[in-house]
Amino acid sequence: PPGDGATVNIANIKGDSGPSAYNQPLNDTVSIVGDLPFGRGHALFSNAKLWQEELIGGWQLTAVGVFTSGLPINVSYTPSTTYSVTTMSSAYAVRPNLLTSTQAVYGKTLTKTNANIQGYLVNPATSPNFGVPAGNQLFGNLGRNAFHGPAFGQVDLSAHKTFNLGKESRTLQFRIEGFNILNATNYLIPDANVSGGTFGNFGNALNYEVAPRQVQAALRLAF
Repeated sequence: PPGDGATVNIANIKGDSGPSAYNQPLNDTVSIVGDLPFGRGHALFSNAKLWQEELIGGWQLTAVGVFTSGLPINVSYTPSTTYSVTTMSSAYAVRPNLLTSTQAVYGKTLTKTNANIQGYLVNPATSPNFGVPAGNQLFGNLGRNAFHGPAFGQVDLSAHKTFNLGKESRTLQFRIEGFNILNATNYLIPDANVSGGTFGNFGNALNYEVAPRQVQAALRLAF
């Protein structure tokens, strides 16, 4: 997961306190499996003829919903070449000063361009929510993982139809499965470096996950 920096300033350990990179208060997976009430042994068409049973009997529906809170965002900035920071971890990030409330940092609307999705976090050029530490200071007052990315939600559906091949141990199952059936667009975290021109934007493959609706069909023979 992104955002979880190593200890930046050993002289101020408390300054690196903050939520874990895995901090997602809501992480819920719901699964529902049910047989359709059609065909022999069910409430409807219990006396179905053989051709009717093969057509409408033996169907099962499955739904899986995954819903999570957004991943933490660790805002950073790029120090000038005047400073030299030595670290044992490639995960460290030098954080700026926070000049406003945390809520003022989040954008109100997203704007789509040919290159990226803009506006999840307000661009510093538009509203200076962050400030680079002045003078001989390097480390800002912003805590680690102070913000969160957008929530994630996805629903998968599948339908299974089982055909009896004469013996109980021999069956043929037809499966049709739809992933992200609602075609929801789920973004992970935006660019979190206030020194760059793409701060707050979703751009490359590491910063967003747009898995479109996918449908597949399969046959499974059991014997």
